Amino acid sequence: MLRWLIAVVLVGLWLSSPIACRLYVPPEGSGPEPTTSGESSTGESATESSSGSEPVADSGTNTTTDIVPDNGGIEVPTSATALLEYLKKGSYLSWRRESAPHQTQGPHKSGSLVFINDILLASLEANNTSHPKGSIAIKELYEPDLQTKAGWAVMVKTEDASLSGKGWYWFEVFSSARGDQFIADGNGVALCTGCHQPGKDYFLTKFPLQ
Repeated sequence: MLRWLIAVVLVGLWLSSPIACRLYVPPEGSGPEPTTSGESSTGESATESSSGSEPVADSGTNTTTDIVPDNGGIEVPTSATALLEYLKKGSYLSWRRESAPHQTQGPHKSGSLVFINDILLASLEANNTSHPKGSIAIKELYEPDLQTKAGWAVMVKTEDASLSGKGWYWFEVFSSARGDQFIADGNGVALCTGCHQPGKDYFLTKFPLQ
């Protein structure tokens, strides 16, 4: 009996001591303790997401085809494939244009309809002899019926200086059910600069647009 009383007293003294009270209490709001097995307390591997698959890094590739690739601030692409895609979408149709397709004496096709962007429009309105970088003219090409679209001819000012036509990017394509036939694609194309040289900084279309 005496031993039992002594044991009870000793246990009571130990429980009331500072050593016995040093129990670990996790900080409020903290998550589960890490384990050494590489698993969380839920049993999932530390390298797996809650769905059981590894997260996929964003490649940074924009797949929205309506967006024109960065082209040094120029409004349209200056490479054949990307520009043809842009033209087929009709992304330029809100630009200032001629009133209707009309017969043309040019070498492109029987008819044409010219569109110009705001940069070229402002330069023409200012009666500039040299147009700034970013000036663009797009010519829709038509068959003799002036209804059937047959392609496009495009000129894009890629430099502030004309550089004897090398400051302009030139593009032409005949497009039909048989496929796309590229005629010009590049800066300073002699086939284009030779014909356009008499124009105001290579722009031949009458202005104001008819």
